[in-house]
Amino acid sequence: MTTEQIDWPAWFAWKLKREQGARRREPFLKEENYSKEFDSVSGGLMSVTVDLPKYRDQPKVNGLMVSTQQRVWDAMDWLSLQYSAGADVQQIATVWPHALEWAEEYAEFSHRFNPLLSG
Repeated sequence: MTTEQIDWPAWFAWKLKREQGARRREPFLKEENYSKEFDSVSGGLMSVTVDLPKYRDQPKVNGLMVSTQQRVWDAMDWLSLQYSAGADVQQIATVWPHALEWAEEYAEFSHRFNPLLSG
């Protein structure tokens, strides 16, 4: 699987509408917080994923390590947010393999940045 296979418009369309609030698994998740967080983490995921190939081979990997680490955190936040908001579990099943791939990619950059930590 590669991240080029991501249908970003479909992912953004998964944002739950206010009328779907009755499906919430977490009753304390407020609509305005959900909406703001969804936009933020979705945009972050897309930004790093789309831009990363342009910078992948640069010799200084510290920025790549930080960006891919943030993407993994955003992916976990997105999965938790969608589950809590009552999204269809199929969304989580669709995104999970990407989150794992992103975690492996972060580990690669982390190892290149500081190989002593992995040894």
